[in-house]
Amino acid sequence: MATSVDICNLALSILGDDATVVSITPPAGSDQAGHCARWYPVALRRILESNPWSFATKRSQLTKLNNVDASIYGYKGAYALPSQFMRALKIESAEYLSEGIDSDIYPELGHFELGLVENNSHRVLFCNVTDPVLTYVAYVDNADLFPGYFVDALMLLLASYLYGPVKRADTTSQTVVNIMKQYEAALTKAKTEDAQISMRRREAPYIASQLRAREVW
Repeated sequence: MATSVDICNLALSILGDDATVVSITPPAGSDQAGHCARWYPVALRRILESNPWSFATKRSQLTKLNNVDASIYGYKGAYALPSQFMRALKIESAEYLSEGIDSDIYPELGHFELGLVENNSHRVLFCNVTDPVLTYVAYVDNADLFPGYFVDALMLLLASYLYGPVKRADTTSQTVVNIMKQYEAALTKAKTEDAQISMRRREAPYIASQLRAREVW
């Protein structure tokens, strides 16, 4: 598995730079380590936000914020987002999940909105589900979890960010344009591969409790 330092050195090699980064927390090994420490988190955040990656998708039951009046936003409740939250994918009811009910049959419950309220310094989620479970993309900085196809795309994006400070050159150059084309191709391939290997839970068909009680075994 590649480490964050490996990814930085791969990005530098794409630029033809033979400097070796030993660490980026703190920066060590070469002057380029400082540039990598600055731009690696930026590149990682951007690529994580671009897709519901299987290795970065989490599910959490949300905590209600009783000091926020959600009604003025048109919703029944306001909820705190997880600390590593990056992108919301789906809202479901905890009760429905425990019963094996597909929330998609009640699309009105899946409506949600993100916002910033005056008495809270963080974004909150508004929804009408009273026991919301959020499926979301989290900020994952453990490179051990990154599949190879993700690393291939990330090192190219990082290389495009490093070009200016490392080469002290115009970031609109043809070199950067070519790297970004390679990145877009690698990103498309990564999204396709991730979708193919992602395991999707099969929802059992919902049978009302009254009907289940009538079943004869």
